[in-house]
Amino acid sequence: MILLIGTFGWGCKNTNMENLDPNRFEEEIVEFERENQYKGAPTGAIVFLGGAHIKNWSTLSTDFTGMPVKNRAFGDATLRENIHYFRRLLDPFQAEVLVMNAGASDIVLNASAEDVLKSFNDFVQQIVISNRASRLVYISIFPSPDQISYWPEMKRANELIKAVADQNPRIEFVDVTQEFIGSNGQPIEQMFDSDGSGLNQAGYARLHTAIAPVVERMF
Repeated sequence: MILLIGTFGWGCKNTNMENLDPNRFEEEIVEFERENQYKGAPTGAIVFLGGAHIKNWSTLSTDFTGMPVKNRAFGDATLRENIHYFRRLLDPFQAEVLVMNAGASDIVLNASAEDVLKSFNDFVQQIVISNRASRLVYISIFPSPDQISYWPEMKRANELIKAVADQNPRIEFVDVTQEFIGSNGQPIEQMFDSDGSGLNQAGYARLHTAIAPVVERMF
C-alpha cells in the first residue's frame, strides 16, 4: 500500500537552515546501518522518526510492548534532514506505519511555518515515491521551555500541517499541545528536564498516553 497525498540544532548561533550541513548527523545514520546489519531489520515495523524528543525516548520499546517499534530519530534533526536520510533510515524496514515528531528544529533554525509545511509535503512525497509505508502519524510540534519564544511560529506550522493531514485518510495529526503547554501559554515544566531542553520520564509517559491509541489504530 502507498500513502496517498492530495494537493495541498540548536547548533552555534550563526547556524540556520540556509547553511546547515546536511551531513552533520552522518555518524548516527552509519550507526543505524551497523545495527541493521548485525541485528536485522524487521519488515512491517512501526518506525519512529524525528529529532531529540523521539531520539531520547529510552522506554519506547517497553511503552509499546508487543508492537514492532523501531526508533530511527537522530540528533536534533530537522524535517529536511529526515528527507535527506529518508531511504537510508527506512529502506531496510518496509514499515507499515511511520510516527514522526519534527519541525521544531527547523523553526529554531529560522525556517518559517510555510517552510516547515513545504518540508512536510516533501517528506510525504518521499513516502509516495518510495512506497516505504502506508500510514503516517504526525505528532504536533511543541516547544520545550528553552524554545518558548518560537511557539507562535510552531503553532502556525501545526495549523498548516493539520490542514493537509485532515484531507488525507492515511495521515493522522495528533495534537499534543494540551499535554505540554499550560493554560498560561507556557510549557508545563513538570514534563521537561531541569535544563528545559527535553522531556523527562513524566513527559514521555504523557506523550505515550496521547499517541498510543492512534498508533494502535493506524497499525
